[in-house]
Amino acid sequence: SGGGSDIDTTSGNGVSATTSGTFQVSGSGNTIDTGSGKSLNETNTDTAAAGITFDHITGNGANAGILLNNTGANNALTVTGIGGTCTNADSSGCSGGSILNTTGADDAGTTPVGTAVVLKDTKGVSLTRMRLANNSNYGIRGNTVAGLTLANFVINGTNGTSAVTANKDSAARFNELTGTVSITNTDMNGGYTSNLLVNNTAGTLNSTLTGFNSGTIDATGGDDAVQFEGLGTAAVNLNMSGSTITTATGDLLQYDGDGTGGGALTLTGNTLTNNEPSIAVGGGGVAITGGATGPATLDIQNNTLRDSLTNAITLIKSRDNSGGSGNFSGTINNNQIGVAGTPNSGSAEGDGMEITNEGHGNMTLSITNNVIRQYNSSGMQFVAGGGIADTGQFNLNISGNTIGNPGNNPSITLLQGIRIDSGVTSGDTFATCANFGANAITGSSDAANKDFRLVVNQNTSIRLPGYAGAATDGTAVAAFVAGKIGGGAQGTAVANAPGTFTGTGATCP
Repeated sequence: SGGGSDIDTTSGNGVSATTSGTFQVSGSGNTIDTGSGKSLNETNTDTAAAGITFDHITGNGANAGILLNNTGANNALTVTGIGGTCTNADSSGCSGGSILNTTGADDAGTTPVGTAVVLKDTKGVSLTRMRLANNSNYGIRGNTVAGLTLANFVINGTNGTSAVTANKDSAARFNELTGTVSITNTDMNGGYTSNLLVNNTAGTLNSTLTGFNSGTIDATGGDDAVQFEGLGTAAVNLNMSGSTITTATGDLLQYDGDGTGGGALTLTGNTLTNNEPSIAVGGGGVAITGGATGPATLDIQNNTLRDSLTNAITLIKSRDNSGGSGNFSGTINNNQIGVAGTPNSGSAEGDGMEITNEGHGNMTLSITNNVIRQYNSSGMQFVAGGGIADTGQFNLNISGNTIGNPGNNPSITLLQGIRIDSGVTSGDTFATCANFGANAITGSSDAANKDFRLVVNQNTSIRLPGYAGAATDGTAVAAFVAGKIGGGAQGTAVANAPGTFTGTGATCP
């Protein structure tokens, strides 16, 4: 309790508290420095109310660095650091210590070897100015962790060798991460499969990533750089701001809020680029799903996205095959996709945005003030229907967007600035509503008269507030939409029976 504990060993364990009742380390100036033994092992031991606090914990060459397993009801561990610069580029000030070169064979267990920090059935872990590097399996592996803080934290080097489902070696991997999670000014690199992987099936996660940077992942085993998934009864809330993701074979960011608790996704002021030369088919961008069984919301504003192979943003209101129902709503505003004059920099093979309502619930979106360049299908594509006959309301408010300068992929010929398809499968009964304001999309296609296209199929409808023409008069619909969009935009509209256009109401919804 007095502080100043200085624990040093070259080959033994630093501190081992296993089945030991209650454990406390308090005061300032406590340190652990080890070589080939575990630095700190607290297993089946309750953390005291005063907690466990160290200035730094350092280890090199053990089969694990820090192991916290079944540590009781109190917050478990705090590593404070004592200041300094701790980044991927400059780790000289990682004063919270370093856990390096942990070793061990592939391990699909919940307390795997070859891992710098193992967290299981623990809570309230806070690690500041630490560096984890070159671990044979994971930088961090967590199972059933409640509450986590990483600040000025670095994972780099090479972490992991296996991408099989049981392992998914990553810079940081968590199952059932809940409570309040804060990751600030943190760099994660070198994951074999992912850099940050979170999979939940229960509980509520409120996570904030600020100044988070995801760098390289392995080109062979790599999948999504960052993934947050909520299924079952989980609620997954993610707020990421001022962060960068630069490499992914799969998606740069994959978010899934399909649990009955739903979730909220907020992306603000992030820079998402992809310098991986071997992006997988269907990968390279941001993929978002939600609303299958619970309410999901999103707020995507002021981000820069580029270099996707498929759609820069893929957004899906999911359909639950078991009959569950949820809604999805939100705003996509003032984002920059692609770079004018840089061929195919928005999407080499897909849309700037592709947004789908698969049914079993409603989807309402405001899509405003975005700039989309160098795509290779449509600037924005909206689809009501997911391949299984269903129903739902799809509400779109589209204004202030600038779409143009499409890509030059020679295998892609069907380009529109904005495309809406209502109805995909026989039996679809979606009600789609599109409220257009002014948008700068003239010249957004690969040919004249293709700046926009609206197609209504099956037993669905597209409602255009203010439209007064006939229900199946595509020419009248196209003229009305062109007038709403303005700027000389030209396009087409088609009603395939029994689909119809209507003009009732003043807003969507």
